[in-house]
Amino acid sequence: MQQNSVWLKKGKKITDYNLPTYSLVENEKFSFWAFVNEYRAVVVTKLSTYYESMYMGFINPIAVERQYPYPMYVCGNGNTSQEWPNNNSGSFVFPTNGSGWLRRVSGDWRKFECTESALNPQGEGTVFPENVGNKKLVSNYTKNDTSSLDNFILIPVILHTFKPIDICGIMQDVCWVSGTRDVSSEQLLTFNSDSYIIFDTKTSRSENSYFAIKMA
Repeated sequence: MQQNSVWLKKGKKITDYNLPTYSLVENEKFSFWAFVNEYRAVVVTKLSTYYESMYMGFINPIAVERQYPYPMYVCGNGNTSQEWPNNNSGSFVFPTNGSGWLRRVSGDWRKFECTESALNPQGEGTVFPENVGNKKLVSNYTKNDTSSLDNFILIPVILHTFKPIDICGIMQDVCWVSGTRDVSSEQLLTFNSDSYIIFDTKTSRSENSYFAIKMA
């Protein structure tokens, strides 16, 4: 890292929205998972007990292809005035501080906000079901079955907007899963013969902080 870099001058943080956002980790081991196909790339990283994630590529639109040809969603770490790990942006299911953007049918880009600590189901661009803060759905629905892994409620993660009201589409192979009980990060589960891996958002450990990604 150059000594005159913006990163070092700003105290290891970037506050200029005209500059790209990136993070540096010094002398720390980290793990990462990459889920890539011809439509989108999802990356989850883990440093200590912190999880960060990004989504870049197409979603499954609620429209035919000729009506919505480029339904692209990009979300990762947004510009932040806080040094990692105190940055607010940690997950693509909770876009914060301008970290999430969706290309709409009109071709313009809509900013998405779904801050975990200040959920707004009627935001101009938001994420369901994360935005409703559900605390009552449990992770498995077979009350007396604790041995089977094929008993989880998985809800597709949906991007929708207000002004105008529009259900834009579904993130590819990404589902909300309740953290009410019996769920942990990096846990593997099977649903309809498909394998999923569960992650949480940042360091959150709550009923509404987990998501699952389908493994190829």
